[in-house]
Amino acid sequence: MPVMEVYLKKNIGLAPSDIDTGEGVITPDQVDSIMALSKQGKR
Repeated sequence: MPVMEVYLKKNIGLAPSDIDTGEGVITPDQVDSIMALSKQGKR
């Protein structure tokens, strides 16, 4: 995405957009469920 943003800015004049990649704050009480999802390739 960063390369595309630079291309669009340089060639078309579009200002870079805000790309929301999500916030991933994990608390200690969520670790077990997050690890389970990670092992399944879902997180």
